[in-house]
Amino acid sequence: MIQCPLSDIRFGTLAVLNGGLAPEDYLRALEKLSLRLGLGEAVSLEKLLVEEGWCDRPTVRKTPAGFARFRNAQEIARGGMGVILRAEDPALGRQVALKVVSEDADGYGLRKFLEEAKVTGQLEHPNIVPVHELGTREGGRPYFAMKLV
Repeated sequence: MIQCPLSDIRFGTLAVLNGGLAPEDYLRALEKLSLRLGLGEAVSLEKLLVEEGWCDRPTVRKTPAGFARFRNAQEIARGGMGVILRAEDPALGRQVALKVVSEDADGYGLRKFLEEAKVTGQLEHPNIVPVHELGTREGGRPYFAMKLV
């Protein structure tokens, strides 16, 4: 399996989170990028996105340090895809759970993490924990905030 450079994965994640790229286009682009890298081509995700017409010239806002909105994050659990933190949302005066993708996640792990956030965020049911926010933190690592249960 060919690994996509982490800088490309972070770039694509930020492009999706900032609305400059549809998640399904990002997943297709990662597959094509992996294929082309496997063939020995020197291609970046940004170049591929422009070539394929998925976006003109992707622009990504700078990532804020830490969590822009949440305070006092403390680890409460760890799993195969990431870390769960308990944090305060001072704007709304509530406790939330933050799921942060693990530092060693590869392209596949990152895709699964983003799919989990997107699918869970679209579901509404009393037995499904609601997702409040999807964002990135320092270094471009994605996270999503959800109800703390």
